[in-house]
Amino acid sequence: MKNRLLNIWTALVVVFCSLLILTTCENSDQFDTDILSSKETTVKAYGPNPALRGQSLSFAGTHLDKITKVILPNNIEITNIEVVSEKLIKVIVPQETVEGLVKLIGPNNLELNPRDSLHISEPISITQMTPQPVKAGQVLTIEGDYFNFMTKVVFTDKVEVLAEDCKSWTRTKIEVVVPAEAAPGVVLLLNDDEIPLEYQSPDPLQVVLPSVNAVLDLTDNKPGDVITAPGKDLDLVIRVEMPNGNEVPFSVEGDALIFTLAENVSDGAIVMIPASEVKVVVANIGVAAPAEIVVTPDKGLRADSEITITGINMELVTSIKFPGVNAVDKKDFVSQSTTEIVVKMPAMAISGEIILNTASGKTVEAEIETLKPDVDAYNPSPVSAGTDVKLQGHNLDLVATVTFADNLVLEVTPSVANELLVPVPLNAVSGVVVLTMANGETVECDELEITEPEFAYLLNPPGPKVDIIAGQILAVEIGNGEKLTDVQINGVSVNFIVYAPNAYISIPNNAKGNTELKLISSNGEAVYTILITPSGIIETVVWEGIAEFSNWNNVSIPNANFGNAKVGDRLRFYLFNLGDEPILQVFYGDWDGQLIPEDFKFPGDTKYFDITLTAEMIQHILNPAWGSAALVIQGQDVSISKISILSGNEPEITVLWQGSLGPTNWNGDLLAPLDANLLVPGKIMGIDFEVDPGGGQMEVMSGSWWAALPGWEALNGGERYLMDCAASDTNVEFTISQEDIDNIKMQGSALLFAGNGGVTIKRIYLK
Repeated sequence: MKNRLLNIWTALVVVFCSLLILTTCENSDQFDTDILSSKETTVKAYGPNPALRGQSLSFAGTHLDKITKVILPNNIEITNIEVVSEKLIKVIVPQETVEGLVKLIGPNNLELNPRDSLHISEPISITQMTPQPVKAGQVLTIEGDYFNFMTKVVFTDKVEVLAEDCKSWTRTKIEVVVPAEAAPGVVLLLNDDEIPLEYQSPDPLQVVLPSVNAVLDLTDNKPGDVITAPGKDLDLVIRVEMPNGNEVPFSVEGDALIFTLAENVSDGAIVMIPASEVKVVVANIGVAAPAEIVVTPDKGLRADSEITITGINMELVTSIKFPGVNAVDKKDFVSQSTTEIVVKMPAMAISGEIILNTASGKTVEAEIETLKPDVDAYNPSPVSAGTDVKLQGHNLDLVATVTFADNLVLEVTPSVANELLVPVPLNAVSGVVVLTMANGETVECDELEITEPEFAYLLNPPGPKVDIIAGQILAVEIGNGEKLTDVQINGVSVNFIVYAPNAYISIPNNAKGNTELKLISSNGEAVYTILITPSGIIETVVWEGIAEFSNWNNVSIPNANFGNAKVGDRLRFYLFNLGDEPILQVFYGDWDGQLIPEDFKFPGDTKYFDITLTAEMIQHILNPAWGSAALVIQGQDVSISKISILSGNEPEITVLWQGSLGPTNWNGDLLAPLDANLLVPGKIMGIDFEVDPGGGQMEVMSGSWWAALPGWEALNGGERYLMDCAASDTNVEFTISQEDIDNIKMQGSALLFAGNGGVTIKRIYLK
């Protein structure tokens, strides 16, 4: 029979809204629909009325937390005010209170005067409660007077018993069975008024709680230990909780409470709890922890080294945290006992503290130190850049990278412990060498003297932001240029010339992207990676007309127009009027060999096909064994309209952003984030978009309102550009400068799109 006390404030609001019963401070026709919405300090109602001396009197209204004094008749000042909320306050009615008018006093001469007089009720009283103490399930007898005005008994904490559920209820005596949930504390008698009449017992009720004969001291106990706690009234216990709040199973045998310490028990108080939720301490525990720790070995450790950790209470360790890596769980220990743990050193662990963890949360630390590589000598020393140097020493098989001066990092793959052969980068300079292990730990070695390369090399190799265009000449500053014998791009020799201090290198038309540049000398090679931007497609027409091939007739193509052909260029044949089985054969002009396979068949929808020219092909085309024809073409069921040489490649596209942004507006919320580090001055920025059938407008700014994007404005002669877009428009491109890039970075690395609507951005790219 456990009921929670009705929320008094909820009842008040219901009553105030009904405007029926309560004592009010204003006439009913003055009430607002929300009577508690005033911004002023007001009293809307108070009660109970009549009130009981010695009991609570409640006032409801607005901003009542500002009230500092309540004056009851005759002129009894009360400053001990209980503020329930800004809309409800309570005071205790003194014994000397009489009937009359009430005042409430606040700051700044505030005075509130409820209209209706306060009336005093008959003096309800409780003279005794027996038995004292009382146990849950026993009958409690409450004696006094005027109980007939009340309808319920409320035990601590808010456990209600209605009058009809009591064993008996008269004007002078109540007999009620004490609920299991009742806790020690005062007893309240209440009635069913909207602001209930409330009487509080003069003395608290003593409710029997379970107890132990003595609180146990469990110093140095361990998980799994069985604990026996003698006590009284243990039948009231409904659960036992560890210090962390977790429940554990328990039993009551005779006058003893028995439970087992949980695996994750921690320091603190163990409590038993009856239905009243009052916690009673059973024991205070200080959980045992590993101690007297010795790590063997604790120095010179490497991956998979077996480590033995000895001590006491070692069976409590659930994991071991090595510095720099995740903890090793106990299931992965090599072995574990009460006095010893054997565990393998994790591959990426570093020097520092290892931490032994227990289920209770207690930890123990110990120091370890990893094995380190060291270098005794460099061979040769000094060493020339671009050659190999041998590091001689110990534990060099642990090295993952070697760092030369100026933070020049080189990955290595050691094979033995006492030697490490390292290629010295062409741009390396003299300075301290740093060895980095796979686990990230570093060792600083003696300075290595590095001299300039002995063969041809680039003094300032072009970085990724240097714009190298296919088909153009690359000028680079070169050292030992007199020794240069050959230059190769992706393994193919190219033309070059050296005019000290520069070398001028011809970049092939078909080169693009990350490209190998190799300088070959009589005494060595220097290899670099350069980024080449495709020059775009250059098409040179070498023949144009209409040639129909119906029954193996042939057409000769003169070689006069092939003089500019280069290795890697594409020879393109444009096709049309393809029949059921179109076949085309392409021979050299002297009929000495074919450029495409015998009887090559084309799919019916083929528009063109390409042949990539080699040096041998170009030589044969330009120098036929007889005649002046470059090519002879024959076939059936196909016609050709044009033959062209295509040099270069389409520029590679870097997608900066992709999605759906729009349609355009003037809200300033259409922001496309970009990685500004990908932007290169002189490149083309392109924007793909879709336009509504009715057209639209678009303006591009550098991430903020009215932050100019000069490359965009250049499309309009350097002025602000609101681009009109037709439904058929899909793309716009413009060249970006360093100023554009700086503006984009300053505005948060984004582009802002605006306009009068109709345009949705789909992709932003760089080429």
